[in-house]
Amino acid sequence: MSVMARAVFFLAIVLGALTSNGQFHALPQGHAIWAVSFWIGPGYPYELSMYDLDPAAPDTVISGVSYDLLGGTPVRDDLAGRVFFWDVGSAEEKLLYDFDVLPGDTILYPPGVVDGDTIHVIGVDTVDVAGTPRKQITVSLYQPGSWGECVWIQGIGSTGGPFNVCQGPSVSGTSWLTCMTEDGIFQFGGAVGQPGDCSMYYSTGPEHAHREFMKVHPNPGEDELFIERSSAGVAELSITGPDGRALNLQPIRSERLKVDMSHRPPGVYLITIKDASGSSRSVVWVKEP
Repeated sequence: MSVMARAVFFLAIVLGALTSNGQFHALPQGHAIWAVSFWIGPGYPYELSMYDLDPAAPDTVISGVSYDLLGGTPVRDDLAGRVFFWDVGSAEEKLLYDFDVLPGDTILYPPGVVDGDTIHVIGVDTVDVAGTPRKQITVSLYQPGSWGECVWIQGIGSTGGPFNVCQGPSVSGTSWLTCMTEDGIFQFGGAVGQPGDCSMYYSTGPEHAHREFMKVHPNPGEDELFIERSSAGVAELSITGPDGRALNLQPIRSERLKVDMSHRPPGVYLITIKDASGSSRSVVWVKEP
C-alpha cells in the first residue's frame, strides 16, 4: 500500500470512528508524561519541564465540570476534538486545542493564550503514532507560507509543548517538545512505539552511559545549530537536507557542537548521531526562512 493510500486509510478510520460513536479523544487516555525543553538563547542554560497527566487520578471539579490535571493545570477533553483548560486567575475555562477543523479555518482564542488571539489552520493530515492513526493539524499564527508554522498531534498536543500551542517571534525564549510517553511507551521524541522513559534524555548517570542521546537547539532555528550529546566518545554526525541528501558525515568527539547552517536553504533537516556501537539517535530540525 502506498504512502498516500495508507494516509487515506488511516484518515477514513479516524473519521469513521468520529462519525459512528460521536467521540474523539484529543487527550491521551493513559498515563502520559511530556518533557519540554526551553532555551533563552546563546549563553543561557537549557531548562527542562516535565508534565504529567494521569486520567486515573481523582478528577478536579470546577463549576460542576470534571477536569484532569495536566502538570497541575485543569484540562478537559470534550470528546469532540477540543481541549479546554483553566488558566491561573481566569474566570472561565479557555480553549487549548481544536482538532475538529479544516484547512483554511481560523481558531479564535481568548486573550493571553496565543499571540494575536488567532490561529490559522494550514493543513489537516493523519499520521501513524505507535501503531494508531492520529489527526495531525498544521497551524500558524500568520497566513499560510509565512513564519511560525506549528504542529498538533492527536493524543500528544503541540510540538512546542502541551501549553505552547504555537509560538511566534519571542525575546523570552523558545520551547519545544522533546519527548512524550503514554503508559511507558514512546509517542514522540524516542523510538516511537517502544518502551521508554522521557527522563532518560536528561540522565547522565552510569546506567545511561551506553546510550547516545542528543539535544538540538534552537529548534526552529536560522543560521546556527547547536548540538548537545550525552557523551564525548567518537561518533559520526550526519545532516540530511530537505531534498533527502546527506550534507555531511564527519566524526565528532565533543559533547557540544556548533554547526554553521547559514549557507543551507530553509526546510526540514534530519540530524543523526551514530556511535561506535552502531546505535543512533535522530532529531528533526527546522531552518526558518
